[in-house]
Amino acid sequence: MAYTTTDLLAAIKRRAQLPAANGALSDADLLDLATLAMRTQVQPLLRSLREDYSVVVQRQAIVADRRTYPIPSRAEGGAVRDLWMVRIAEPQTEVRVPYIPPEDRPMYQSVRSQWWDGIGAYTVEGNDIWLSPIPSGVEAQYTLSIRYYLRPGRFVPTSDCMEVISWSAGPTTVVTVDTVGSYTTSSRVDIIGGAPPFRPRAIDIGLDGVSTGPDQLTIIPADYEGFIEDGTTGDYVCETDTTCVVTCPVEAQEALIAATVASVYEVLGYERELSVAVAMRDTAMQAVRVLMEPRTEGASRVLLDPRSPLRRGRRSSW
Repeated sequence: MAYTTTDLLAAIKRRAQLPAANGALSDADLLDLATLAMRTQVQPLLRSLREDYSVVVQRQAIVADRRTYPIPSRAEGGAVRDLWMVRIAEPQTEVRVPYIPPEDRPMYQSVRSQWWDGIGAYTVEGNDIWLSPIPSGVEAQYTLSIRYYLRPGRFVPTSDCMEVISWSAGPTTVVTVDTVGSYTTSSRVDIIGGAPPFRPRAIDIGLDGVSTGPDQLTIIPADYEGFIEDGTTGDYVCETDTTCVVTCPVEAQEALIAATVASVYEVLGYERELSVAVAMRDTAMQAVRVLMEPRTEGASRVLLDPRSPLRRGRRSSW
């Protein structure tokens, strides 16, 4: 079951002893504070513990004789984790494109890759990926696969999003939702997984069709670079760069609540309550470190032959 912003608001109000309605801070204010806590406190903690948790893959079509390609706007810090060339035809194969410093780019301007007459390396300048040499002759066979850290979407009320009732996958995917609301074919949406680990299914995609009776959305996944995987019942469709699903591991949800409560007390000027809330936040953050810190467990034992000199403590004669 999805942990939505409805659940998050209820937890924040209960923990901070705020009224259900007509308080000094509206639900929109609380969600803005929760978004800030997610982006500035919880997300950096998750990056330090589970670096690949927020990594997503987005594809961009290769255009002949075009050198620069924009970094996805949702990339955290405008950074690229790595870049791959993906063969479109079956069987699909992937080859990682090496990164080079910008000052080394002239060395690769005329150098061809050992795998194909195309891309040998890439560099980053500003918000663009620069390919070296200029791709030529590979646009029909390959596509760029960009892996990057996804910036968490802004928290919005559950009523602003559509819950997926059924998902019919295919060349043309039909998604039945509880209500299409004000969404149209000009809308851009994200599809967020409703079950742990609450990962995005699609990022910033358009809708090919919107119909009512029943309420359905039509999507052609092959047409969209932001489509990651098929969704399922219980997922949510949200306006792009927003989410009604709390997109963090279950183990980090308590830390998000505690961090938001501390921000609430700070905004309201409750100094005595703030000191207690900060201590609770730090405790919750430490719990996340304990639960999610990378470890090596269950390593297999090294077995030695009983006749080995190492087992008997004797040195080898050679």
